[in-house]
Amino acid sequence: MNTSKNSICVLKKLNFDPQLSFLTCLRNLLTLSSLLFRQVCLFLLIIICSWDLVNAASKKIVCYYTNWAQYRTGIGRYTPDDIQPGLCTHIIFAFAKVAQDPETKEYTQLLNFEWNDLAMYKKVTALKSPGVKVLLAVGGWTHGVWLFNQMASKKTTRKTFIKNAIAFLRKHNFDGLDYDWEYPKGDSKEKFAALVQETRKFFEEEGQNQNKERLLVSAAIAPLLDVIDDGYDIPLLAENLDFINVMAYDLHSHRHLSHHSPMDKQRETIKHLQSLGAPASKLILGIATYGRSNTLSGSSLHGMGDVVTGAGKPGVFTKQGGILAYYEVCTYRKDSDWQEKVHPTQQVPYGWLGYQWVGFDDVTSVGRKANYICTEQLGGVMIWTLDFDDFTGGTCGEGKYPLVRAAKDVLSKPSCFEETEAGGKLWNLDFINVMAYDLHSHRHLSHHSPMDKQRETIKHLQSLGAPASKLILGIATYGRSYTMSGSSLHGMGDVVTGAGKPGVFTKQGGILAFYEVCTYRKDSDWQEEVHPTQQVPYGWLGYQWVGFDDVTSVGGKANYICTEQLGGVMIWTLDFDDFTGGSCGEGKYPLVRAAKDVLSKPSCSEETEDGEKL
Repeated sequence: MNTSKNSICVLKKLNFDPQLSFLTCLRNLLTLSSLLFRQVCLFLLIIICSWDLVNAASKKIVCYYTNWAQYRTGIGRYTPDDIQPGLCTHIIFAFAKVAQDPETKEYTQLLNFEWNDLAMYKKVTALKSPGVKVLLAVGGWTHGVWLFNQMASKKTTRKTFIKNAIAFLRKHNFDGLDYDWEYPKGDSKEKFAALVQETRKFFEEEGQNQNKERLLVSAAIAPLLDVIDDGYDIPLLAENLDFINVMAYDLHSHRHLSHHSPMDKQRETIKHLQSLGAPASKLILGIATYGRSNTLSGSSLHGMGDVVTGAGKPGVFTKQGGILAYYEVCTYRKDSDWQEKVHPTQQVPYGWLGYQWVGFDDVTSVGRKANYICTEQLGGVMIWTLDFDDFTGGTCGEGKYPLVRAAKDVLSKPSCFEETEAGGKLWNLDFINVMAYDLHSHRHLSHHSPMDKQRETIKHLQSLGAPASKLILGIATYGRSYTMSGSSLHGMGDVVTGAGKPGVFTKQGGILAFYEVCTYRKDSDWQEEVHPTQQVPYGWLGYQWVGFDDVTSVGGKANYICTEQLGGVMIWTLDFDDFTGGSCGEGKYPLVRAAKDVLSKPSCSEETEDGEKL
């Protein structure tokens, strides 16, 4: 019996259809990549599709980018440069349009809306990574239904549109298409269902014929029950869409004070969709990063149901009556005369200042909704939109993108994805790579892979039923860096001005490969400490600070793996280690070898998998 610990090296992402089950993904991956791995890895001999495994088990964070936010002024102006890499699992570019073919006069073209969309496409799709997909949305509220009806009225025009859409998506490097038909009704219900069904069919055929990863197809749907019943063939849509974005907001009255995204109505919508045949794993709950505002009819008439005189005043930056971006709401909240309550059954905040009233979501209510997503095992969260959150971090005092991060923090917890999409336990997997890093703050100096938090994660997974022998502790071969706010402010918890400078070779702010850290360590002005409870090193040079793992801390984590009889170590990634051996003076792959040296000792494998002594 093989009793040694596994060392798992994640070399690259291999693409698989996301609809594959976990075990199928693992089986296919091991079959396809074993020869390659034997050639590349000197000591270990299992490779896993790490990102696909995590994405399959974790929740989607679907974020809409709007191409008109570029026209706002001041801190409200938003461009692709403001999108934080890795924040979302899916970015949807809103919007493109259905257009008329100048030759046939039929509405079969997919075209850009804005004059500079093509340049913006390049910037947004440049954010694609192993864990991030970018889709293009067609439609939207101002697009209207007429163009969709013209395109979807006949099978021939639907087919031509889909073929043109495939060419457009491939040309501009998108991963899929999101339908935002607001809203089909009557005979449009059948047209929309046919359009989605045929889109999925042609996307599958194109992927197979061209030997490419299949394009994704999703849709944004209305939250009102009567609109759902009149416009959507839910069983057919659920069968063919990769996921369904439920626009669970704008549920307010225009005559009386009411919240536009109350949790009780959102639950009602989700239950209704499930009763019609939509699987929970495909339902993405929409959360709005804006509030809906009203003008009160009296200074004391601020309770739910009170009559209003109309929409609230336009925001300074959004400039639209009745809507306030979250960062504009935060300005109200800072006023000493602001009053605020949380509705007991709707579980969302609202507040008023003078005659201005607004219902909105904050970090607490978004976290509550994210917990609901976990409890009901929904597919994830949809954010409308990135540009309404406090994306600069300069208004609300909660860091950049506080609402998106509030959702992500909850949805990323192991307890949230205990169940697989098929309803089985994650513990049925052959092994589980625990990404026990990137546990840092973005506003204060903190280490991204402290041992105390790693132990806490492992204990939590075991409390949920995970066998120690299947848990593979992740160790990062890179450090997370910051720019300090003062030369003496280098202690844990001190405020930072932002991410550290990009590495010479990795060229990404906030990240340094271990071999780049070694360059810092050789500088005579470098200062370094080991945190007493976190048991990991960190150091600073001038205003640059980095927390990282070295040979000593990796050895300590490997000893922890042995003591707790975990299944082994996962290395993210080989290319961040000093693989040439030319920078750190510790030979090739010093971090990987530090782990392997400990895990290969007979004392580490004292127990067999069956618990018997060797």
